[in-house]
Amino acid sequence: MKKIAVLFVLILAFCGCENSSEPSLEERFSCKVDGKLFVAKPDDNSVLGKRNLSIYYYNAGSNPSYFLSIVATGYDTTFVNLGCDSATTINKAYPISKTSGFSSPRGDFSSNAQGTMTLTNISGGSIAGTFQFTAKNRDGSKTVTVTDGKFNSTYISR
Repeated sequence: MKKIAVLFVLILAFCGCENSSEPSLEERFSCKVDGKLFVAKPDDNSVLGKRNLSIYYYNAGSNPSYFLSIVATGYDTTFVNLGCDSATTINKAYPISKTSGFSSPRGDFSSNAQGTMTLTNISGGSIAGTFQFTAKNRDGSKTVTVTDGKFNSTYISR
């Protein structure tokens, strides 16, 4: 009887384990905006085509000149927008485009962005990397600092 009870507990333990290949929201896209955690919210599957994390990675020219564009929508009408030209090499820091930024009810910070993005993996339709940047509002009077950024998701190629 004791062996059956132990076997039953082991079966319950293994059945309770979930093997999911889908990364958590923090693994898909997250960063700190002025020290506060920003996470892309899940896609809204009730609305056709509503994606809250869109990653485009495509050849933008005749040379291997790939452009990476990421738009991540958070909660409370916030979003982070990232762009990077010629990102093709793993573990190399690339400057982000000047129009990268952060938008929220407190303002639009998508002017004169300065920072870097580093690709850590590109394989099988997936892309991963890290980023950090600062951006100013339109009149240059306020700055937002984005740190500890990371993304890990599938990408769309044009």
